Order: sequence, then structure tokens, then C-alpha cells
Amino acid sequence: MDKSAESWLSDIKGLKKWAEKINVEKLLAENDGFVLVENFFPDFVASGALKALKELPEDEWDVSNGSTEEYNDVSHSFFSNDSYGIVPDIIRAFMVLLPNKLPSISAAMYKETGHISSHDDKDVIGVEMANGEALWHSREIAVVYYLTKDWKESYGGLFHDEKTGNYYTPQFNSCLFFRVPRVHEVTPVTTCNIRYSFFGWYMIEGIIYDPQAPNGLTTIPKRRSPRLLKRKASS
Repeated sequence: MDKSAESWLSDIKGLKKWAEKINVEKLLAENDGFVLVENFFPDFVASGALKALKELPEDEWDVSNGSTEEYNDVSHSFFSNDSYGIVPDIIRAFMVLLPNKLPSISAAMYKETGHISSHDDKDVIGVEMANGEALWHSREIAVVYYLTKDWKESYGGLFHDEKTGNYYTPQFNSCLFFRVPRVHEVTPVTTCNIRYSFFGWYMIEGIIYDPQAPNGLTTIPKRRSPRLLKRKASS
């Protein structure tokens, strides 16, 4: 990755100023819980991140589909990575963006036929603390950061917001934020071109909804997520 991009991503003070300027919470409050931020990173950072993802070894991408995830019954097919090369540096920037929430962010690669069928992103996740205690956390804000250049609507891989009926064609260096739950889908990719992005959620402690009910609220989780995230007790 370009040295200037690496330097920008490692400058915590600079990242905090960048995060304050974007102010995700304010944007969501002003836009009915759904907002698209263009020119998200400086262009040289976004270009460096895209180049790094393209150079990621094929065997470093994890397959994600209905046959690999026992608890996920939403039809989906894509590849993900959360720990190789530049990926942790980008994730750190997302952590600074909303420091009072627990992020779960990964890079994604969609090949031809890659998709996610209609879903609302609700989930309650057991987070293992350093002392061994597991605390329930709920997804509160979802994020999708697009990195592929010159993507066309005819290529598929569109974000379909079912609340408004709008379709969003992936735009290089743009980032979607929305409050969970919100029903949406990623339409099937119809081209041999590869679609790169980052995706994930910001979680808050507690159970704020029933992950298996349309709009219900509950204090008892209906199921346990297979993903256990580790978090320091002091964080």
C-alpha cells in the first residue's frame, strides 16, 4: 500500500478530526437513519485500499454462504477477510469513527452471482470479555463502504433499500450508514468483474430487539450467534 495512505491511516489524531468532521450520528439523525457519504476517505487512501484488496491472496478470502454458517438462513454468497494486510488498518479507521460502539467490520469480495437476499441485519451477539464474561450486544448501525471503480448498474451487486424502494449502484469511495433494523438486499452480481467493499456493524451492549421478530423488543435472546468477539474488559 502507498506509504502516504499508510501514514494517514496510522495517524490517530488525524483520524479523530476526520471522524468529527463526518459525524455519523448527526448525519443519521438528519436523514431518517439512512445516509450515503461520498468521498469518504481521501482519494489516495481509497485507491490504496482498493489496490491492497486486489492484491490479497485468493486463499486469504473466507467463503461466506448458506452452507458455511449454521445460524444464518439468509441466502448469501460472497468472500470476506478481517485480518490480512491493509484490512486491519481500514477497520481501525472505522473504530475511530464511532468510538463508543463495538465494531465488527470486514472486507468483502463479490464475484459473479454473489448476493445477499432480503434481510434486516438484526442480530444479538455474545461478546466475550477479557475476564471470561459474555455480554449480549445488539447491532445498532450498519455500514457498507464501496471501493470498486467504474461499477455499472447493469453489473448487479446493487444495494436495494426496501424501505424506500431505492437502488444504489456501488460508487467508489462512498459509504452507506443506516440504523438497524432496515430491510435490504444486495442484488446478484451479473458480471465477471469483482466488486470490493467493506461491511459490518456497530454494536451496543444490551438486547434492543428480538433478532428473529420483525419489529419486536425482548430481554431474552432467541438464539446465540456463532460469532464470539473478544473485547477487553476495560474497553
